[in-house]
Amino acid sequence: MVLDLTASGKYDVITAVAVLHHVPPADALPKLVAALAPGGTLFVVGCYREDRITDRALSRAAVPANIAVALVKSRGRRIDRPVSMNASTASPTDPLATIHALAGDLLPGYRLRRGLFWRYLLHYTAPR
Repeated sequence: MVLDLTASGKYDVITAVAVLHHVPPADALPKLVAALAPGGTLFVVGCYREDRITDRALSRAAVPANIAVALVKSRGRRIDRPVSMNASTASPTDPLATIHALAGDLLPGYRLRRGLFWRYLLHYTAPR
């Protein structure tokens, strides 16, 4: 389903998975929040730009886990990348601190945590 961002207060749940780094988050987040119904929930699984030593250290630590997951999923066989995974991609431009600051300005009571495999999870519930 395509989200109608002109429909204010319409959606109980909105998810954005690996989307916000393709658009300016400062423009997109207010529109996503405006589309939430009272008490609605926004979930964002996003990618962030590594800009700190801790970011790079955690990324290096995730490499073995990433390889292990790939081996389990492929059962050790070489598997060609699906056509759906050959789309062009955009590298994240905003570091996690910028996402935190933006969310802090726009989303009272938000929760943001760093995830494995170069991701973060943002959770916000709109006031009733």
